[in-house]
Amino acid sequence: MTTMQTKRQSDEAREAYRKLRNQRNQARAADGPHALPGATIEAIIEPLDPLGLLNGPAIKANGMKVNVPIWADTGSVPDLDIQTLELHIAPGHVVDPEDASFVKVSDIPELIYPFADTWVGDFVVALNKITPNGPYTFKHRLYLHTGGKPVDSPLIHVTSDITAPYEMTDPPEPQAMTFATTQLDDSNIGSVNGSIPDYTDKAPGDQFVYWYASDPLPPDPSSLTPVAPPADVPASRSVTIPRAYIEDKKDGVFYVL
Repeated sequence: MTTMQTKRQSDEAREAYRKLRNQRNQARAADGPHALPGATIEAIIEPLDPLGLLNGPAIKANGMKVNVPIWADTGSVPDLDIQTLELHIAPGHVVDPEDASFVKVSDIPELIYPFADTWVGDFVVALNKITPNGPYTFKHRLYLHTGGKPVDSPLIHVTSDITAPYEMTDPPEPQAMTFATTQLDDSNIGSVNGSIPDYTDKAPGDQFVYWYASDPLPPDPSSLTPVAPPADVPASRSVTIPRAYIEDKKDGVFYVL
């Protein structure tokens, strides 16, 4: 009973905060230079970065999450005042909100007054709308219930980069094997076991190949000779580097790829 009560109080507190936040955003929007306040893009790594570099793994997993704050004029006549919100993306860092390269990337249902008190404003721009890598510009556009020319938000410049080291290549770049032992000597050289990290798109018949190579590595590691021919990924994802192979390489600093 106490847990249920605590949860109910938490839900009520969140709802009260959301209403207060919406009221505050409406007041700010009414006083600001723009009819629409600017959106917030969660994946921007450094808010002060003029390039707006996006977190590669985050947009790979979830797309580009956007929060659109509530605006000042949401209508006044229940069920009759209807507004339309759109999200737009343009390639490059454009500075003109009317630039012809902007394309609508959303399909948001009509907003029917009253909706401000329950407004959340969370949306997602799909990853394929901000690829290939490079600069993009985001804005949201509102068609007010009063009609006339649509209103655009302030522009937000972002830069999408989902190639290594941001963990997305074609095909996806695998993560490195992990090892419990990194200092090798006669006491453990016969049991050097690596673990292939789990991955989401695994399928029967997947194979792997790996290298045990000394420092410095060549510019193209694929030019190295692998430890063994391609083999099926074990169900345990555990890989043992043969003792004889390690001994043949002598002492030094080595990498496992």
